[in-house]
Amino acid sequence: MQELLRRKWCELGFEEKFRRLEELGKGATAKVYLVERKSDGKKFAAKIISLKTADNKEYVRSLSI
Repeated sequence: MQELLRRKWCELGFEEKFRRLEELGKGATAKVYLVERKSDGKKFAAKIISLKTADNKEYVRSLSI
């Protein structure tokens, strides 16, 4: 699962733009990470939502903090 998440983040350019600092929390279908935007150091909470679908897609949602 961790490798799938890493691949999806790469596809979105997430790892190129953000640095993951720590896991803030997790639930049944999502994990929230504290991330830092590499370009300016601004911190965000990134919610990674796992939808139980046939292709097991992962979606990223960023929230400013």
